[in-house]
Amino acid sequence: EFYKKMESGHIINICSSSANSSGWPGIDYDRLTYNVSKSSLKKFSNMLQSSKNNSVKVTTLEPAQINTKMLKHKSDKVIPLEPSYIVGVIHWILNQPESVVISSMEIQNDSRL
Repeated sequence: EFYKKMESGHIINICSSSANSSGWPGIDYDRLTYNVSKSSLKKFSNMLQSSKNNSVKVTTLEPAQINTKMLKHKSDKVIPLEPSYIVGVIHWILNQPESVVISSMEIQNDSRL
């Protein structure tokens, strides 16, 4: 409902890089459900961006692992992103010229570190 009433602005849905995952053998049900929900949010955001309300920008931000309480398993191979970095990315997205639409952005961790 809020989207229908918006005359301008920017919606940023923080999704997950798992929205782009097709799964893997042995994936557990909780992870499968999480991936499907993030994929659905990405599709919903794309449909909003493609709708008739062109005065409202919609972006899906798809970060990989973020260093929060939700991150249960830390790996020595992947350094999680800091929340402050994601805040900086959001600030950058919001400060793009009016003519620029960033429909989605996937941010991966560097596993080479």
